[in-house]
Amino acid sequence: MSRPRLSQASSTGLPQWRQSRVGSLSGTNHLIPTRFIFEKIESTHSSSSSNNNNNNQHSDTGGTGYDVRESSESGSHNNKPSSTVVYRSTFQIFVSADDPDYAAPEGLDGIAVLGRRGIKLNIMGHEDDEGGEGESSRSICARLQACLDRSKRSVLHKHNTLPDDPTLPQRIWYLLLCPPHGPCAVFLTKILIGLLVWLTLLSLLKEDALPGGNVFALVILIGAAFVGGFLISLIRLPPLLGMLIVGFMLRNVPGINIAGDIDPKWSSVLRNIALTVILIRAGLGLDGPALKKLSKSVLLLSFLPCLAEAASVGLASHFILGFPWLWAFLLGFVQGAVSPAVLVPFMLNLQETRLGTKQGIPTLLIAASSLDDVLAISGFSVLLSVIFSQGAALWFNILQGPLEMLMGLTYGIFIGFIFWYLPHRRHDDLSTLRFLFLLCGGLVGVFGSKALGFSGAGALGALTAAFVAGHRWRAPGWDHEMVKAAQVFAYLWTFCQPVLFGLIGAEVVLANVHMETVGLALAVMFVTILVRMAVTVLAVSFAGLTLKERLFVAIAWLPKATVQAALGSLALDAAREIKAAPDIILLGEKVVTIAVLLILITAPVGAVAIAFSAPRLLQKDDSDVSVKPDANKISKDERSLEMLERNPKTAETVKMIDVAD
Repeated sequence: MSRPRLSQASSTGLPQWRQSRVGSLSGTNHLIPTRFIFEKIESTHSSSSSNNNNNNQHSDTGGTGYDVRESSESGSHNNKPSSTVVYRSTFQIFVSADDPDYAAPEGLDGIAVLGRRGIKLNIMGHEDDEGGEGESSRSICARLQACLDRSKRSVLHKHNTLPDDPTLPQRIWYLLLCPPHGPCAVFLTKILIGLLVWLTLLSLLKEDALPGGNVFALVILIGAAFVGGFLISLIRLPPLLGMLIVGFMLRNVPGINIAGDIDPKWSSVLRNIALTVILIRAGLGLDGPALKKLSKSVLLLSFLPCLAEAASVGLASHFILGFPWLWAFLLGFVQGAVSPAVLVPFMLNLQETRLGTKQGIPTLLIAASSLDDVLAISGFSVLLSVIFSQGAALWFNILQGPLEMLMGLTYGIFIGFIFWYLPHRRHDDLSTLRFLFLLCGGLVGVFGSKALGFSGAGALGALTAAFVAGHRWRAPGWDHEMVKAAQVFAYLWTFCQPVLFGLIGAEVVLANVHMETVGLALAVMFVTILVRMAVTVLAVSFAGLTLKERLFVAIAWLPKATVQAALGSLALDAAREIKAAPDIILLGEKVVTIAVLLILITAPVGAVAIAFSAPRLLQKDDSDVSVKPDANKISKDERSLEMLERNPKTAETVKMIDVAD
């Protein structure tokens, strides 16, 4: 049996863009349609010479089809009779489902398959003069093909659209359409990355990455936190809420308690890395002119609400809970700190949506949050030293707060100033190097300050370094650097967010809660939070904000998580370390209980309150925020450098311009 031969009458009937989809015969220029419909024309017995005549006779298809001849020769090239079956095929363009002009075929009787040495014909059904069984088989195949095409279209997202106001089931169904797309594709990508990371760690660490090990617990917690954040976002709630809930469940649900296998040191390191990333993002997002304008309000917002809440908690816990005065005010500073981990992501989102940016509200809250934490940590450290060290080095603990602020600001300004000039702005890998410089500079500040015993300075240093570097990068001609750096840290935050909030949720241990303390502790908490909100409204009264905007600032100043998770157990640990009396250990356990309640209540409630109140209480800035570099505003030195790089022969001309200026 010889190979089928294809004779083409005309190829001009195919548009050029479709010709690329059909291929060609080896050694010829004949186009092969992707789909053929075959019709048997004749079946004859003739000599090889008559075969040639038949070839010429049937080669003219009017430019709309092809003749395919299949010859059966009984020997070598001689004049012996041979059998020829001639098929007439009319091509039907069948493009891929990704093509906008895609249309499924009505029916298909045969398929031409391109091989390396020619065409192979796959004829569906049997060939007989009466049709009969062959026609029935082809009809079944056509119906099956049509059914498959309809099913395929129903699961492809390109052929399905969401209504204008979709319901939750409709949104979920659309997300599950193939191929993976949108948030579902992002979700699957990150889950796959997590799986690959775990398999890598399993290969390296063996038992520690198996169930019951520290690494395995971390991977499960972070992966589950990411899933929880994704699911909670489907009902338009902040993802961090789902992450907190997942972390809490993995630590406290009987029979699971996977988070209990996590090494506390690993948890602390990972939380600080994630916190550094969000602080750098916050520093890059600070608006210099707005910060200068609101500098007095920043200081007032940093100090007044924190001190007022610490004082009110001290009074209430002394008279209601029966705490000694020192323990009462120590608890006040535990409660008085706001959580940058909860607050900052929302403020960055406000900057992206231009809500409250004209009044500088996101900048005001981001800048004040770091100072607020420094004050709370410093007050807590002083009181902890007084309680457990019997007054030793008290003067140093009193000065520690101002020293931490000074150290953080000095470090941040110094590192940020270096980033103005290193790496050089015309370096080949500028974006990558700037990202690494900022990240490593922030991590050195956070972990270095802890090593030196000034833990409050690290967060302020990371925030300040990013702000100083960002101030230079916002200058005309440099603004694209700012955008690139912010984009990289925004992407990195998508991985750090489940790490931070999943681990914070896992820090809440219900076994440490004294149920007899819960009722009175809740009463103290709600009363003192109202005091904090009232003082917050007064603190920003001179910032030129409306009543609605001041109310939003008070709401945004509620969430508590990171500082409470870090400080809550320190007093109890110190009491156990020195083997204190049972009543002292009981006080430490009560402080832990209240810290747990603060995280459980204020973090999710505050997050939801910020998300829902922002579009209702803040005004949107509709001014054009697109920043385009203005060549006229670029400095003389920068213009000269660009000219020299384009054409070194212009050096003398540039020098003359400099002298003339």
